Amino acid sequence: MRADAVRNRVHIVDAARALMAAKGTGVTLRAVARHAGVGTATLTRHFPTREALVEAAVARQIDVCTEATERAAADPDPWRGLNGMVERMFDPRLRDGDLPVGDAITGPDGARARHNVCELTRRAQEAGQLRADFRPADLLLLTTAGDNLAATSPPAARRLVAYLLQSFAARTAPLPDAPPIAVPGTVSG
Repeated sequence: MRADAVRNRVHIVDAARALMAAKGTGVTLRAVARHAGVGTATLTRHFPTREALVEAAVARQIDVCTEATERAAADPDPWRGLNGMVERMFDPRLRDGDLPVGDAITGPDGARARHNVCELTRRAQEAGQLRADFRPADLLLLTTAGDNLAATSPPAARRLVAYLLQSFAARTAPLPDAPPIAVPGTVSG
């Protein structure tokens, strides 16, 4: 790849990260191209699909989330694994700027992470550590809340995440019925 092509690719990914951190993964390709200072034709030469651009922009977050879920799934204590996983996902030293963790898990390349979360949920519930009405999609509620707050106050996000984790413990009162939230690659409910 020529030096200018490499430079354009870097500018495009950096622009996508910045815009996605500010506005989520729904940003338009045109907005990313404009922010990167390239034309849409240049952007589509590097990233022929929107999914390819999102994947490149959230690649580090996907790696962090996948590694965190694999480490958690390997822990013999599923509750400790679940808590460690979430804490790791919100560790500011591991985050790629303000890119949303939830998008990394629910995106097309988050399948391994989603599988690990489902398995960890099952094990923690079977061990009586995680409330019976917890669903893997509830983790999306936690990551969305944490992501939104992390953009303005990482310490406050970590505190909120700690509160939410405590509410997931089996010893807490039942929750009201969950609203239907579609999480790609998971069973609703």
